[in-house]
Amino acid sequence: RLPQRMLPSRRRGETGLIQVRLELMAEVLSQTRNLLLEAEDPPVDEEALLVRTRERACGGCPNRRTCRGPDQIPGEVLRRPMTENTSLPFFCRKPGRMVTEIRRSQEQYRLLRADRQRRREYRGAVSQQYLFLSEFLREQAEELPRRSRRFSLRFQPEVSFATRSREPENGDKFRHFPGPGGQYFLLLCDGMGTGPGASEEGGSAAALLQGMLTAGFPPEHALESLNSLLALRGRAG
Repeated sequence: RLPQRMLPSRRRGETGLIQVRLELMAEVLSQTRNLLLEAEDPPVDEEALLVRTRERACGGCPNRRTCRGPDQIPGEVLRRPMTENTSLPFFCRKPGRMVTEIRRSQEQYRLLRADRQRRREYRGAVSQQYLFLSEFLREQAEELPRRSRRFSLRFQPEVSFATRSREPENGDKFRHFPGPGGQYFLLLCDGMGTGPGASEEGGSAAALLQGMLTAGFPPEHALESLNSLLALRGRAG
């Protein structure tokens, strides 16, 4: 850190400085989101799978010295289901052995594509979070000059709730709390299932949502953020 010296406190202009910083943060988050969206998924190396398939099928074959099979297996076999009656698109003296290895490679190919799709969904969820945070910071910067005006609520709600569940622990959670700008939230959360697990999931989701709403997140952003978080955790809940 560079050495600093204390300057006299300045009140004028501090709000504008904070606004600029919030807007810069929002811009950085927006740029980060764009970088995530522009990232391309690495392609599945089909050629490597096909080479390995041929090595496994032909390496221990007793006819490998006299076989006139293909030097390269066509890529279409990875995407075409192999049944008992499926004929190979090339000559092979031991088709049963070759079909077994092709099926193994097809399963690996399917898993690789599924992992690629899952990574794409995770990246989409994270980029969505950056978008929400960027918009939230911009809104805070716009609202900052008006924060000096204070208001008091004219009414105080009284809220009660009950559950019909017969289980002592369940996923039914209810919260009520005031939010910024005179808003008052009634939050109903129904965690899937019963027992301590559902109770913990429901309570955790309700607490997180309450925290975001109290902090000033718009409700639609808070719900989408919670949804993205659940997707990243791999739990439906």
